[in-house]
Amino acid sequence: MIKTYNDLILACDNFGYSKEYYEMMKEAAEIDLMNIYVANQEYMAENADLIQESTDVLEDYFQEAAGFDRVKSVAASAAGKTATLAKKIWAKIKQVLKAIVKFFQKFKMHTSQRMDRLNIFMQLMKYINSHVFDDALQKVGNKYANKLKSLTIAIQANNGSVNPVSEIGIDDGDLIAALSGGLTRKYLNIRSLKGKAADPTDLSKLLKYVMKDAKKAEALIKKIEDKDLIQVPLFDDKIDGLKKVIDAIIEEIDTAIEKDTEVLGSDEIDDGKKAAATNRIALLNQALQMAGATLNAYSEVDKLLSIMADVAVDLKEMFKDDKAWNKEYKANLKQQAKEDKE
Repeated sequence: MIKTYNDLILACDNFGYSKEYYEMMKEAAEIDLMNIYVANQEYMAENADLIQESTDVLEDYFQEAAGFDRVKSVAASAAGKTATLAKKIWAKIKQVLKAIVKFFQKFKMHTSQRMDRLNIFMQLMKYINSHVFDDALQKVGNKYANKLKSLTIAIQANNGSVNPVSEIGIDDGDLIAALSGGLTRKYLNIRSLKGKAADPTDLSKLLKYVMKDAKKAEALIKKIEDKDLIQVPLFDDKIDGLKKVIDAIIEEIDTAIEKDTEVLGSDEIDDGKKAAATNRIALLNQALQMAGATLNAYSEVDKLLSIMADVAVDLKEMFKDDKAWNKEYKANLKQQAKEDKE
């Protein structure tokens, strides 16, 4: 049962090995076989003269006199099963789309809530080369090192190179430089280690195309797979407008469920224009894998932002403490010198 976003990511990533995928592929395979049978019967009925010409060659072909009514019945049954399967695919797409829009609403909200704390990084930059900063960074860095190293994302540092978080030095200021540098940008560049990830708008289109247009879905999958790095918008109208985009697609799906399943469930469709039902399930699997990879990438950026905010607050407190300690220390030295002089 999917209860958290991590559950959703896991379910999307591994959909191709689930019981649900197996059952859908089984249904799809049955539909494809029924359609092949119907196509073969219709062909042989239309080309009966071929059987007389070479019975040896055609002895392994469908030649039984199934009759028009029998063929029509099989075709109608396949059409009904297709419509039922189409509804299941649409339902899966709706489930994931709704979860995605909720995820990005929370992502946007969390990012906005953290900004006051994240902006502290910009104030701390001036201390990077100071001994006090190095000591503070070492202490705070040790506290968060394991959390940072567990993240499987990459961030773009100030010098433009991409360094995995786990390889950024905690003790030399690179961490703060890289993170604060990221905050000056509109995006964080990331590379998902679990798979290719899509722009959220692309992702919503991809899920829509799985049923509406298989060729467009395949083209979009190829486009996404060709990406090396993807950009995660921290403050972007794509995140703000994503709910409208996905809500519109969900509304369209609600309308399309009846219309499309009616078309897909028609036994009047030309056999040459029928896309294999198993192909549609395979496309759904690819789309869900990309959904999982995308949510995983954004989820880890969200974790990174959370750690950044916590590190900023801790560092600020340490500087405040150090400042008070230094002031007291200097006052004590001054008092001691005064006493020694007396």
